[in-house]
Amino acid sequence: MMRLIQILYCRWRMVAYVNGELSPAIRRRMARYIEQYPACYAEYRRQRELRLELSERLPIYGIPQGGRIQQLWCSIEREVAKPTRFRLTSSQITIYGLIVVSLLWMIMHIITLHQSNAMTLVITPPTPDNAVQTIETSNPNYTAPTMPPTVVAIATSGHLMIANQVLSEQTTIYQNPYPTPKLGE
Repeated sequence: MMRLIQILYCRWRMVAYVNGELSPAIRRRMARYIEQYPACYAEYRRQRELRLELSERLPIYGIPQGGRIQQLWCSIEREVAKPTRFRLTSSQITIYGLIVVSLLWMIMHIITLHQSNAMTLVITPPTPDNAVQTIETSNPNYTAPTMPPTVVAIATSGHLMIANQVLSEQTTIYQNPYPTPKLGE
């Protein structure tokens, strides 16, 4: 692990070593790593060849004067120091606007629901624990459940009889063995 760290250290500082920009203590450490590790030596040779190639081709393009290099460097520093402005496109503004509006809409609904004394509506399915009455028909095997006072249709041997009134002799009361709890219990 230590060897890998030393090789990486060597690679990171190799350009400065080849150009003579390091302090004497760091140069000695770099020279020791170049002698010890073949990977560092290969990196040293590669950087040295690149420097020689650059020094051969640079006269073709012309060596810049010291003042021009300083001007170029100052302009680069000025551009880097400029703060970048945060810009949104119109589609991003539309999307973010819709998100904000929907969040505000949800917050307003939450606030208005919690501050009101309105009761929530609970819909429960009808259950037979409301004293469901059954009607005896001419067929002793069939009874029709009804809720009082309703119009009752009774099936009799192929005919349909409509009864507007159910007599108490014809009814029996059915009690649900599993009553459902009432609201508030």
